Amino acid sequence: MVVDKNKDHQPAQLIQYIQTELTFECLDAVKSLMDDVVLLMNNTREWYLLGYTPEELSAHEKKSVRPVPDKIGVIINLQTGQKIGRNDLCRCGSGKKFKKCCGG
Repeated sequence: MVVDKNKDHQPAQLIQYIQTELTFECLDAVKSLMDDVVLLMNNTREWYLLGYTPEELSAHEKKSVRPVPDKIGVIINLQTGQKIGRNDLCRCGSGKKFKKCCGG
Protein backbone atom coordinates (compact mmCIF):
# COMPACT_ATOMS: atom_id res chain seq x y z
CA MET A 1 0.00 0.00 0.00
CA VAL A 2 1.36 3.36 -0.99
CA VAL A 3 0.18 6.03 1.40
CA ASP A 4 -1.37 8.81 -0.62
CA LYS A 5 -1.81 11.83 1.64
CA ASN A 6 -4.51 13.22 -0.67
CA LYS A 7 -6.78 10.30 0.18
CA ASP A 8 -7.08 11.54 3.80
CA HIS A 9 -5.69 8.49 5.57
CA GLN A 10 -6.31 8.71 9.28
CA PRO A 11 -3.73 7.60 11.87
CA ALA A 12 -5.97 4.63 12.79
CA GLN A 13 -5.90 3.42 9.18
CA LEU A 14 -2.12 3.73 9.10
CA ILE A 15 -1.82 1.75 12.33
CA GLN A 16 -3.95 -1.05 10.86
CA TYR A 17 -1.82 -1.13 7.72
CA ILE A 18 1.42 -1.12 9.70
CA GLN A 19 0.16 -3.98 11.91
CA THR A 20 -0.52 -6.14 8.85
CA GLU A 21 2.77 -5.43 7.08
CA LEU A 22 5.40 -4.99 9.80
CA THR A 23 6.52 -6.88 12.87
CA PHE A 24 7.80 -4.99 15.89
CA GLU A 25 9.93 -6.37 18.68
CA CYS A 26 8.56 -4.08 21.38
CA LEU A 27 5.81 -1.60 22.05
CA ASP A 28 8.30 1.27 22.29
CA ALA A 29 9.18 0.83 18.62
CA VAL A 30 5.49 1.10 17.67
CA LYS A 31 5.05 4.21 19.82
CA SER A 32 8.13 5.82 18.30
CA LEU A 33 6.92 5.12 14.76
CA MET A 34 3.43 6.45 15.50
CA ASP A 35 4.88 9.61 17.05
CA ASP A 36 6.74 10.18 13.79
CA VAL A 37 3.60 9.49 11.71
CA VAL A 38 1.53 11.93 13.77
CA LEU A 39 4.28 14.55 13.53
CA LEU A 40 4.36 14.11 9.76
CA MET A 41 0.58 14.35 9.44
CA ASN A 42 0.40 17.47 11.64
CA ASN A 43 3.10 19.22 9.59
CA THR A 44 1.95 18.33 6.08
CA ARG A 45 0.25 21.06 4.07
CA GLU A 46 -3.31 20.16 3.10
CA TRP A 47 -5.36 21.50 0.20
CA TYR A 48 -8.58 21.48 2.24
CA LEU A 49 -6.82 23.63 4.86
CA LEU A 50 -5.97 26.15 2.13
CA GLY A 51 -2.32 25.12 2.08
CA TYR A 52 -1.80 25.36 5.83
CA THR A 53 -0.66 22.59 8.14
CA PRO A 54 -2.77 21.56 11.14
CA GLU A 55 0.04 22.86 13.39
CA GLU A 56 -0.05 26.31 11.74
CA LEU A 57 -3.82 26.56 12.11
CA SER A 58 -3.65 25.45 15.73
CA ALA A 59 -1.07 28.14 16.54
CA HIS A 60 -3.14 30.78 14.72
CA GLU A 61 -6.30 29.72 16.57
CA LYS A 62 -4.58 29.93 19.97
CA LYS A 63 -3.55 33.54 19.22
CA SER A 64 -7.05 34.64 18.21
CA VAL A 65 -9.06 33.00 21.00
CA ARG A 66 -9.77 35.16 24.05
CA PRO A 67 -9.04 33.64 27.46
CA VAL A 68 -12.01 32.47 29.49
CA PRO A 69 -12.80 34.72 32.47
CA ASP A 70 -11.59 33.36 35.81
CA LYS A 71 -14.78 34.08 37.73
CA ILE A 72 -17.78 31.80 37.24
CA GLY A 73 -21.12 33.60 37.08
CA VAL A 74 -19.67 36.99 36.14
CA ILE A 75 -21.46 38.43 33.14
CA ILE A 76 -19.29 40.44 30.79
CA ASN A 77 -20.42 42.63 27.92
CA LEU A 78 -18.55 41.21 24.92
CA GLN A 79 -18.48 44.53 23.09
CA THR A 80 -16.91 46.58 25.90
CA GLY A 81 -15.28 43.79 27.91
CA GLN A 82 -16.71 45.25 31.13
CA LYS A 83 -18.61 43.44 33.87
CA ILE A 84 -22.38 43.99 33.89
CA GLY A 85 -23.61 44.64 37.41
CA ARG A 86 -26.98 43.39 38.69
CA ASN A 87 -28.19 46.96 39.28
CA ASP A 88 -27.00 48.32 35.91
CA LEU A 89 -29.57 49.01 33.23
CA CYS A 90 -30.14 46.01 31.00
CA ARG A 91 -28.31 46.08 27.66
CA CYS A 92 -31.44 44.98 25.76
CA GLY A 93 -32.86 48.50 26.04
CA SER A 94 -35.93 47.66 28.12
CA GLY A 95 -35.06 50.28 30.74
CA LYS A 96 -35.23 47.70 33.53
CA LYS A 97 -32.37 46.73 35.80
CA PHE A 98 -30.32 43.78 34.55
CA LYS A 99 -31.31 41.62 37.53
CA LYS A 100 -35.04 42.05 36.73
CA CYS A 101 -34.71 41.62 32.96
CA CYS A 102 -32.17 39.41 31.15
CA GLY A 103 -30.15 38.52 34.26
CA GLY A 104 -33.09 37.11 36.20
